Amino acid sequence: MDRVVFEKYNPNEKEVSVKPVNIVIPLWLVSIIIFLLTRIGSSGPLGGFAIGYFICLAAVSVYLLVSSSVTYTSSHGFIDGTIIFDENGITVNDRSFLLSEIRNLEFCFIDYYGKPKPYKNWSVEPTPGVENYVSFDDRSGQKKMAYFKLMNKHSSSTLYPFINAAVKAGAISYLRAIDIIGVENVDKP
Repeated sequence: MDRVVFEKYNPNEKEVSVKPVNIVIPLWLVSIIIFLLTRIGSSGPLGGFAIGYFICLAAVSVYLLVSSSVTYTSSHGFIDGTIIFDENGITVNDRSFLLSEIRNLEFCFIDYYGKPKPYKNWSVEPTPGVENYVSFDDRSGQKKMAYFKLMNKHSSSTLYPFINAAVKAGAISYLRAIDIIGVENVDKP
């Protein structure tokens, strides 16, 4: 089995990002309210300043909404080293866990870099690909979990040989391996 390396992701749920749609809607609402309040009791034509202001506001709004639909979502975290899978086990940021000492191995492949995330904030946003994880119990019984980044839709298939080795070592059950990667990809024990 070849050595497989992924970027380790450290989620930071405290970070909050401001989406363009969360700027555009209040900006329009405030502008319309101010415009209506200043127009009460006045029956004259719309001033040149107001027309120019709303044209600029429309241009900025279109720019923000279009640019947000082609940019990647905020990951609310950061890349924090590497995760290495090889025939001996898992190494997370230079800390090694032998496959023979791992129990309850679990993988979750949810996301990959560029995967469209449909209709969030009225647009389709490509994702950063960091919602994947591996979890297991180490030899002392402590639960370990590490998130990692998948670069494309089929990156998880590079872990199939590792998952098969984990089945042979007893780190994961044969049936659970079938659930994760499919019966056609799991070697019979």
